Amino acid sequence: MQTRSGRFSIMFVVFTALFCFGLYSTARSILLQPISEDFSVSYTGSGLMFLISFLSVLLTNLAAGRLMQRFGMRVVYVASIAGISLVLLVQSLAGDYLLFLASTFVLTLFTSGQNLAGNSIVATAFAGDGGARLNLMHVFYGLGSLAAPLFVALLASGGEPSVPHQLCAAALQPEGASGGLDWRGIFVVLAILFGSVLFWYPFYRFRMQESATVATGGAGFRHALADRHLLKITLAVLFAAGYEVSVSSWLVYTLKQGAGVSPAQAGLAIAVFFAGLAAGRASGSWLAKTGRLDSLLYPLAIVQALLAVSSLLFLEALPGLFALAGLTSSIFFPTLFYKVAQECHSSAAGAVYLTGAGLGVALFPFLVGVAGDLIGIRWALVAAVICAIMLVPAIRSVLGNRSQSTGGAA
Repeated sequence: MQTRSGRFSIMFVVFTALFCFGLYSTARSILLQPISEDFSVSYTGSGLMFLISFLSVLLTNLAAGRLMQRFGMRVVYVASIAGISLVLLVQSLAGDYLLFLASTFVLTLFTSGQNLAGNSIVATAFAGDGGARLNLMHVFYGLGSLAAPLFVALLASGGEPSVPHQLCAAALQPEGASGGLDWRGIFVVLAILFGSVLFWYPFYRFRMQESATVATGGAGFRHALADRHLLKITLAVLFAAGYEVSVSSWLVYTLKQGAGVSPAQAGLAIAVFFAGLAAGRASGSWLAKTGRLDSLLYPLAIVQALLAVSSLLFLEALPGLFALAGLTSSIFFPTLFYKVAQECHSSAAGAVYLTGAGLGVALFPFLVGVAGDLIGIRWALVAAVICAIMLVPAIRSVLGNRSQSTGGAA
């Protein structure tokens, strides 16, 4: 049983680390063009870092359950944060794209460990309030993402006072503004921020009942893969995560190169995207407490699909429309994860779920890059739009399956 101070410690460490992860994820998306230009790679080459990430996610999720059973969530979590900090330093020194991709593979091993252990820690420590806490936890990811454009811009401009549109323009230059940091220097700062989470860790009581960390019994992945309800949820999160990350990763690049908007407007669009993500997850935390969150998933999926199609068709006329994807996609990942924690009882259920999310996060942003080379960057986000459309029947299947199960039980 967690004490009040113990719960605060868990929230402080896990939420702060997720803020840093949001900061990193969005900074990498903003810096995708400078990184690509530095290594002279194509759109497909840029998308390779997402595909490499999936192979890493798959390996992590296969091993993470056993690691947490043997060493506990806390050890896996702290080791993951330390690994992220170290590998970001290595990436900042990469001399060629092959080394950058290899370090991306290793980095994703650690970010996947952070996500799997962090989500599991919160779901376990706040068992009676997990849905609300998981949505609140991911608000901090959204806040980190929201802060990223300004964070990157300030570092790229050398920290000099400036108006917002000038800061956004500085952030999107390959080598930063005069006196500012390039993408390599920004990665070093990110490594230091992740390291600061470890600095605070020893001073807080962060005890878990490790027997509750990973469910015992079951037959691991084989048992999990036999759970049709889990597979339906996993398919849904594949499309949900694929849409969210495809848009966030390629939005700046697409708006600049495909719609011809200015760096300032592109920076504003990504800021709006993550403001919506943070606001949506904050609302999701409140809605989870009211018990009304499930009823919104299917209507929201329909609205998101319609908005995605409109955003692609009217990209030049309404270039900011894709930015609303942050709001529409915000609640799917944490809400579906909580459904797994509550409704799927295999010891590997969380790992299977995150593997599905990892596939979406890796495959569809990669396909956006391939589409950019094949049909032009203007239409490349069609791969993301397909995700939004496919999410509609996937969510209906998840909710329909649950209703049938409940009815059968009655």
